[in-house]
Amino acid sequence: MDQVNIPVWLAVFAAVGLSAERLVEVVKNRFVWLDTQNPDPQKERTRKFWLRLLTILIASGIVFAAQEQIRPYMPFLLPESGLRRVVGCLLVGLLSSAGSDFWNQAVGMLNAAKEAKRLDLAKAAAALQAGGSGPEPPA
Repeated sequence: MDQVNIPVWLAVFAAVGLSAERLVEVVKNRFVWLDTQNPDPQKERTRKFWLRLLTILIASGIVFAAQEQIRPYMPFLLPESGLRRVVGCLLVGLLSSAGSDFWNQAVGMLNAAKEAKRLDLAKAAAALQAGGSGPEPPA
């Protein structure tokens, strides 16, 4: 199985998410009730629900339209035909529209993993320079 290229996946999700957000802004400008916050908490929850659903549907549509370009990076999510293709488009659309908080957290976890690996390499290099054979194996 091919190796998953996480930076490319994040780039695809970011591009689809940004495109979907821009299209949602266009739709919000057309329908005032979507663009205007409501002081009634129940109506505001309903408005946010419709905005999230609209974002997911638009993002899924973008993925469906661009699937030929996305498929090489996500072949198991976007097969050439069948129900899995539709489900894959919806799944990638959902992940793309998950919101900036989710993706900021994902990038933070990737950076933390990268930093931990860098620290492990620095520790191993320091041990080798000190004349050791590297970090001690776990007991």
